Amino acid sequence: MGLLSFTLKHGTRYGVVGGSVYYTNHLGVWSTAESSEKLVNQAKVEYKKTPVKELDDLVQRIPTTGVVTTAIRTQWNRAVRWTINAVMPHSMEAYCQSAWQTAQVTYDKVMQAK
Repeated sequence: MGLLSFTLKHGTRYGVVGGSVYYTNHLGVWSTAESSEKLVNQAKVEYKKTPVKELDDLVQRIPTTGVVTTAIRTQWNRAVRWTINAVMPHSMEAYCQSAWQTAQVTYDKVMQAK
């Protein structure tokens, strides 16, 4: 299976690179400076034809930094809780309850000693 995945992986890469070189050569990118300049000008014309509404829709889909920051914090905290619960035999809640009970017992002993 290793040889097949290696062949597919690298064959795909070489195919994309080879296809790109072939297509750009076919367009004339690698010929003269004049033909390259002509292609750049054609690309600029095509870019200007792109409807602004289409671009506006794409820009509106980009999330704000506040949304991204909140999502990262939320997911980070969930990942930390999941990791702690997976690694430790007891849940985090059980450890917190145990610590709270120990603190209460210690506080009661201190108060009785006065």
